[in-house]
Amino acid sequence: MTPRRRAYHGGEEVATEHPHPQTPGGGVCMGALARFFVNRHGRGTRNVAQVRRVLAPLGPDAIVRDALEIGCGGGAVAAWLAVERNAAVVATDFDLRQVAVAHARRPPGADLHHAVMDASRMSLRAERFDLVVAQFMLHHVPDWEGAIREVARVLRPGGHLAWVDFALPDWLVRRLAARSPHLGPFHGPAVVAACAAVRLVPVWGEGPGALGLGVRRVVFRKKAP
Repeated sequence: MTPRRRAYHGGEEVATEHPHPQTPGGGVCMGALARFFVNRHGRGTRNVAQVRRVLAPLGPDAIVRDALEIGCGGGAVAAWLAVERNAAVVATDFDLRQVAVAHARRPPGADLHHAVMDASRMSLRAERFDLVVAQFMLHHVPDWEGAIREVARVLRPGGHLAWVDFALPDWLVRRLAARSPHLGPFHGPAVVAACAAVRLVPVWGEGPGALGLGVRRVVFRKKAP
């Protein structure tokens, strides 16, 4: 019998088929330690501050009518976009337990919808969003290139991808890839190249450090065809 999972859309709860916890391409459901780290007190505030920092170069008047957060974790960033930026927000995560946490923290009345979804195969309409946020999640997706293609598909021309993740030197990426087939470690320039292939061009960025280690923050804009 196929196990079931829960996907939340606003206040509605619908049953969908549950993939294997480590479906190739889709991502990895977190263990107890990772869930503690993601959901602990203060984590959401830091996540919001990180996204504020990345979006600041776009200016206070940047239009964000429709936003998507992939790998929403505890849901703080999606809630901030809905409440503070007055956006209609969809927040997704591969881990149904994280979607349940984010949904439980949903601000009353916010135009915010949660769903369990594979970032590399999203069931979302093309050119629907002005903004996609991917923060500390892409390295959990084995098919991260597929996820980038999906981001480009659902972004409107002129829309932005705010990407924040760990940066690793190329030699370490190769070692991790050989030992961790269910993760998607990457070299920062490889992400930029994959984005360029689908018309996502960097308009702002910072990091990592001199040794290629640290956090990399980049804003991409989708070019018109």
